[in-house]
Amino acid sequence: MQTQVVTLDLASPSSIGVTRMQIYLSDATHWPVRNIEWAGGTPILDQSFLNVKTNVGLSQTDFPF
Repeated sequence: MQTQVVTLDLASPSSIGVTRMQIYLSDATHWPVRNIEWAGGTPILDQSFLNVKTNVGLSQTDFPF
């Protein structure tokens, strides 16, 4: 899967302990597929999103706008 990475350096890392976040976005869907949070040089959270299905069970009439 082809992705683009967005790196965010946090301005106030002491508030949550995270100094940097990397969000990987799918080139095909533009949805996030992976998120890594760093405290200094140590990754403290690495999560991937696979087989996400949105609006399951909803029809077009559920969105009147």
